[in-house]
Amino acid sequence: MKESFLNRYFVVLYFISTVLSSCIAYVLFSVFEFQNPLLKTILLAIVCIVLSIKRYKAKEYDEIAAQNKKDNDFDSSDEFLSNFKKTDRLHPVISLCVYYGEREWDGSLSLKDMLKNPEELEAMIADYKMNLIQVRSSESLKFCNSDVDTVFDVSRAIYARDYKEINMKYKDQAITTELGLAIGAITESQQLIDHALELEQKGGRINMCNALEELRQEGIRVVIQTCKDFNVSRDAVVKKLMKDFVLSEEEASDYVSIYW
Repeated sequence: MKESFLNRYFVVLYFISTVLSSCIAYVLFSVFEFQNPLLKTILLAIVCIVLSIKRYKAKEYDEIAAQNKKDNDFDSSDEFLSNFKKTDRLHPVISLCVYYGEREWDGSLSLKDMLKNPEELEAMIADYKMNLIQVRSSESLKFCNSDVDTVFDVSRAIYARDYKEINMKYKDQAITTELGLAIGAITESQQLIDHALELEQKGGRINMCNALEELRQEGIRVVIQTCKDFNVSRDAVVKKLMKDFVLSEEEASDYVSIYW
């Protein structure tokens, strides 16, 4: 099988699974306020298990069973009834859970972590580990697909409010509107989403430096207005801007003067 085909297959599979998990997470976490860490972990474990079982059953087992039934080459009545021979094997299903929340994951990473395990029964308890990938701490990960790598890289920098780093890396690089929409959805940046949709209608590409500078300005304005509404002192706001947006005291003071 050609490597280019495999790369495209995995990219498509990645985005489909991400969209599916995002829809489920949005409904349960946002609509039903499904926020408890334990419940969140149980939900994701169940989803991963169900999808894995469906993959084993609907894809591999059904195909092998259909071929065996067609060939009618069974060595025993058990094989005939199950349509599955002793020599048949399935490919392993590895579930990856991509967590793109801004806050660090606070749930468990395996089924055993959620159980009270008596020491004498420890060896008998089956475990189900979650392969969790956190966007906010994915610096060590390198993806073969450059688009996926860009989504992780920019999203991670936005969470860290490291706009200077983004400007240095993407100063002369434009990205597609599809990537802009993905980054905006992951980081919940409505302004970035609107910017991408506007350019999509015009058939253009996104200059990340310009887009994120607008996002940065809007973030600064919102922080100042929120602090003002809660009667936070100007000096405290200046210090918060310096910390959150990596600004000098002079730059932070100028922004407070503009948006106060």
